[in-house]
Order: sequence, then C-alpha cells, then structure tokens
Amino acid sequence: MMNAEEKLLQLFIQNKGYLLSKALNRNSMLYLELKKLVSSSVVEKIKPGLYKHLELAAKDEWEELALLYPEGVFCLYSAWDYYELSTITPNKQYMAFENKTKVKFLDYPPIQAFFWTDKLYRLEIEDKGNFKIYSLEKSVCDAIKFRNKIGKNIMAEILRNYLKKKNKNLDKLLKIAKMMKMENVLRDYINILI
Repeated sequence: MMNAEEKLLQLFIQNKGYLLSKALNRNSMLYLELKKLVSSSVVEKIKPGLYKHLELAAKDEWEELALLYPEGVFCLYSAWDYYELSTITPNKQYMAFENKTKVKFLDYPPIQAFFWTDKLYRLEIEDKGNFKIYSLEKSVCDAIKFRNKIGKNIMAEILRNYLKKKNKNLDKLLKIAKMMKMENVLRDYINILI
C-alpha cells in the first residue's frame, strides 16, 4: 500500500505535474503532505485549489493557462502565432471567454482577456488535448472582424498567409464568415489579394 507521499506523487504524475485540491478527496494525510511539499518549494501553489509540481509540470505556458482558465480559448494573436499566420510574436497570451464568465486573473502568466457573446465564443473551438484554440478558419475570420483594431496590414498578412497554406479550406472559411455576418467583407479582401 502506498504512503501519502507516494500517492500524492502519483496524482501529480497522472495530471502532468498539476493537481487540483479536490483530487485529494478530503484526505487529510494527502493535504498535510501537499503542504509539506509547498513549504519545501517542491510544489508551487498557483492559485487556491491548483498546485504545480516544479519538477514534473510541463514547462508549456499554454498548458498552464488552460489549467488556470479552463473556460478560456486561445484567440487572436496567440492563434495567429500558433497557426503561423503572422510574424508578430505576442508578449502575452490572448484568450477569449464567454461574456458571462467570472474570472479572477493572476499576474502571471500574462494574458489579454476578451469577453465575447455566446455565439462568437462557442464558434469553432478546437480541443488540442492540453488547451483549446479557435480553428484556423475562425482565427482568420477574427482577423477580418477586428481589422480596424489590429490594423489592416496585419489582417492582410494573416489572410495572405492563410491563402498560401496547403491545409486551407475556403468553403469552411466562407461558411464561418457567413455565420459571423462578414462574408461579403471577406470576399472583397480575398478578391483584392488574389
């Protein structure tokens, strides 16, 4: 039978170096062992109820943000960087949340949060296993939608790079643009770039 230290280590391993306190099932021995690991700086308390084992946790910021903000979806500059649509590397991560979501943000890792309507928020979310991100085509449509905020040069770069991709799906792109009520705007920009 495993002791509390071994059981806690197993829980961290099963969760890729992270642990939600609810996984302890109110086991006081596990909780005491967790407190001991926090005080010895082997485990870091990220926020109430979420812990990170410094040796076992993934060094991936995206995975950590997905654990910190499970309702968040990577969008805009983060998505454009992920899909290699833009040469701009963001200095923080961009995440979308449903506009009714109550979120307490931490200072680190830095994020830029956007609160979108339910329809825009739920459209074309892809689960990559460790995090959620908007699809390639939805990310391009977001660039068109927010062209006046990001600048038309950045929007044109994103659309141009998308049109060069082998895995592009123009039918899907136009379908999403239609659902976002900007199909004609997208067609105009495609015609200019082609």
